[in-house]
Amino acid sequence: MKLSRYFIGSSFRNYPWDVTIKENHPEVEYKPYWISIPPKNKMTFELGECVFFTCVAAGNPAPNVTIKRADTDLEVSNTYGWQFKNYGITKSYNGKYVCRAKNKLGSVEWFFEISIEGDTHYRIVDQTENMLRLRLTNATQDDSASFQVFANNSQGITITNFFVYVEFTAVEIDSDTKTYFPFLEGTKGNISAKYVGVPTPSTNWSRGNMRFNESYMTTTGREHETFLTLIDFNKDDEGNYTVDICNKQYGKQKNCQKITLQAVLVQPSEAITPNVPTLDASKVYYESDKDAIVVKWKPITIEEWGTTFKERVKMELSIDSSPKRELKVPVSNEKAKFSGLESFTDYTISYKLCNEKGCSDAEFLRARTDVDFPKGIVKVDGVSEITSHNATVVFAPIDSKDFNGLKKQYKITAKDKNGNIHSEKLYDATEKNPQKFLVKNLKPFTNYTLIVTPHNELGDGTPSKSDTFITGEYTPGPVSSIITYPLPDGVIAHWELPKEPNGVIKHYVISWKKQPDGTWQTDTTKENRYRINDLEPTTFYDVTIHAVDGFGEGEKWQGVASTSISGIPKKPEGLAYEASSESFNLTWTSPGNKTDPNYGGVENFYVRYRKHEEGNRKRRDSDEEYEKTDDVKIDEPPQAMIHNVSGTYELQLVASNAQGSAYGDVLIAETAASNEQFTDPKSEQESGIQVAGAATFLVLLFFILLLLLLILLVILYVYRNRSHGYFVGENERKYRPLDAENYPRKDDHGFENFVPPEEPNENTLGNTAAPRDSLASFDDPDFGTGYNEDGSFIGAYTGANQKSTLDTSC
Repeated sequence: MKLSRYFIGSSFRNYPWDVTIKENHPEVEYKPYWISIPPKNKMTFELGECVFFTCVAAGNPAPNVTIKRADTDLEVSNTYGWQFKNYGITKSYNGKYVCRAKNKLGSVEWFFEISIEGDTHYRIVDQTENMLRLRLTNATQDDSASFQVFANNSQGITITNFFVYVEFTAVEIDSDTKTYFPFLEGTKGNISAKYVGVPTPSTNWSRGNMRFNESYMTTTGREHETFLTLIDFNKDDEGNYTVDICNKQYGKQKNCQKITLQAVLVQPSEAITPNVPTLDASKVYYESDKDAIVVKWKPITIEEWGTTFKERVKMELSIDSSPKRELKVPVSNEKAKFSGLESFTDYTISYKLCNEKGCSDAEFLRARTDVDFPKGIVKVDGVSEITSHNATVVFAPIDSKDFNGLKKQYKITAKDKNGNIHSEKLYDATEKNPQKFLVKNLKPFTNYTLIVTPHNELGDGTPSKSDTFITGEYTPGPVSSIITYPLPDGVIAHWELPKEPNGVIKHYVISWKKQPDGTWQTDTTKENRYRINDLEPTTFYDVTIHAVDGFGEGEKWQGVASTSISGIPKKPEGLAYEASSESFNLTWTSPGNKTDPNYGGVENFYVRYRKHEEGNRKRRDSDEEYEKTDDVKIDEPPQAMIHNVSGTYELQLVASNAQGSAYGDVLIAETAASNEQFTDPKSEQESGIQVAGAATFLVLLFFILLLLLLILLVILYVYRNRSHGYFVGENERKYRPLDAENYPRKDDHGFENFVPPEEPNENTLGNTAAPRDSLASFDDPDFGTGYNEDGSFIGAYTGANQKSTLDTSC
């Protein structure tokens, strides 16, 4: 029986379940809080455990602490806590619980679950004031445990411990049991079998369909021997006898073993005069493991024994191990095992068959243990002849036999500092000492850890201690992440180290030339940035950069850089026109990129124009005497229109940026004599957008009007069906008389049955506010006859027919 005690508290208090807690500030009132609660939301116990846990809360006034299960209080404490104590918990306690602490200022709750697992086979059968007896029934090995007994009174608790061990051992036949029993005729003797088992096994002897009950057994601890006595042995008693040996573990099937014993009738001469045994070597063979050899032999006949008593025949073996070992085993075992041998090693085993008369001639058997993993450890002497991609490793070889296999190789592994394997290859072992192998395909200027591991057909052995080295330098890779910053008179270039520096970078070489046919200029820098000066603005340059280390110059990076704008744009060119009778359609050449050095950072174009004065071709830079087209941005189509003109005009293309404007050559243009007109592409586009917008608006307006018309028709239809009726039924329900039971009622089929009203009485005459029906307020002498042909009475009443108020006075 186990004991589980939980003394749980918060991080600042720890109260066992039997501690009285006192609060020192009764004048301060506060709602409850937990001091000690069960340790988990779900607690699992084994059946029969002793369990203690508490729910302890503090508060002022003192909280009432309860624990509930299925809305039933198990126990209530009105002080500070609630204890759960159970000295042998059962599965009836499975369930969900809640600890609740409450005072007038509030309450707190803690939910948890108890789960009881396992099974038990013990029970208390007798208990007095000073004695407790515990009985185990159908005990199994699972009942092997430490038990505790608790005794408590008002003065405290005492505990005593004891241990119960329940043993089970399956039946096993003793290897010394002999299976051949010779008898002389007329004699008395026993055939027997040795075995072990706990609890004590039962035995059943049989011979064919015959059962024997006269057997007996001797027991020494776990070892047992069963005997069957044969009296006055004769030819009829000769044969095979079988014994079934079984024991049973509680809750499991029987465990049984069977052995067959042979009783043989022999002649006195055979029993008295033994011969030297003979042995057929072809019956002997072996099986091996990595550290053992098992010699086996096929059944040997009685003629080879040289005696009638099999138990006197032994197989004697020896092996040429160091030290030499010998074995003597009964011939009935049919095997002998040599353990603790070297792996993959040849051995010579001698064996012979012996009895009380002597031994057969010795025979020899060559045997080899199986392959095992290599057991030698390589000692690396160092790494030499290191280049940028290769290195030679030198180490002392292990003993050839330590490879423990036919395949004798070394695995050489080279890893970088991140553990990435760059080279791993098998090399055949040689007879040289030391061993030297060239490791190839390494990365330049890299830290490597090198390990040598013996290897055979079974796998790897124990790796050597690691040795470290650095490969040599090599030409650097190209620089990376190149960024160029344009300036009006130069370029700033910035780059990062090559991704494969392959050495210590000494400096960088940067070269540049003007496109397309400039002369290369070169400079060096130790920094990873450089400013190229004295360049022309808005000009493209070819640039190359490469790194140099101790091995040599690296791979070049090649790119294009450009300088930025400086001042106003260059003179624009390429103005052309097509003329109609009243307009000019203008086009010109545009770079499409304001940084194009051919135009020097132009941002906008426009064409200025004025009436041409004959004989005056003077160019004027001022725009005051000119009209101009709208600005055309650099990324817009290079075209414009001039409308409402006639005659000869001076046209001039202007390129501008934030620094100023540049003017092209003046072009003299004349309108055409015909009425041919050109359409402004921008106007066409805008007109198309307007037409499309108008069409969309008209379609939308049409659908809105159609929807309004549909709504109007629905309203008219509803109004027509409701506005021509006189709701008599509603009026009758509103002014229902006291004798309402005489009014029409619906039958079971939903139709109204008319019940004639009774004669007027005091109730009906006095109810002036509730006439009997909607016609009661009219004095129509022809009441009931004024209906139309279709039964309606619409229009049958007028204001002249209104009757005065009914007088009900006496």
